[in-house]
Amino acid sequence: MHHRGFQPTVVETAPGIRPGGHAVDLRGVAREVVERMGIMPRVRELSVDERGFANVDRHGRIRSRLPADAFGGEGIVAEIEIMRGDLSGILYEATKSFTEYRFGDRNLDNWFLMFNAPGGRCAGIRPERGGTAKASLSFATPPLAYDRRDVAQQQAILREAFAGVGWIVPSLLDSMAGAPDFYFDSVCQVHIGQWSRGGSGSSATRPIAGLR
Repeated sequence: MHHRGFQPTVVETAPGIRPGGHAVDLRGVAREVVERMGIMPRVRELSVDERGFANVDRHGRIRSRLPADAFGGEGIVAEIEIMRGDLSGILYEATKSFTEYRFGDRNLDNWFLMFNAPGGRCAGIRPERGGTAKASLSFATPPLAYDRRDVAQQQAILREAFAGVGWIVPSLLDSMAGAPDFYFDSVCQVHIGQWSRGGSGSSATRPIAGLR
């Protein structure tokens, strides 16, 4: 985000970088991210010396084994594994010069909070004037057939789409029936060869980003 011109802020309820945790596999796109961040040498320095995976019997005799470099380092045990706490420390050291870290901060008032759930679902709470907030629920789906005047049907679609999602989503779903400003619409993207022959009006971001 910093390289794209943003000034990131990380709000963490813990008093500092938390040590410990399980080993983290670095494979696929994660390895690419680490390489592009320039922290791979440090990651390798602190990586776990895990040679592979082996099945043993009750006497401790090895019955089968799979070395870490099998399948190009993408097997059960990755070629590069690092403890979660060590990785957190590396990321913190690499970003603290341009990122505001707010440790021990439990006050999230006046913050735009986003929660990403599996399946392309997202819930958000955004503050507004007067101490109130606006809630948003979005989800990825093929085109839906629904009555644009049937609010009860639209809310039923949201309840089904967000069934089982955690955080404060159940409360948002319970509250939307009484919301005086409930709004339901689709966000689409159109691909065409050319928008215009010039001018700034030829580009736009998605409406869900709050920009036009």
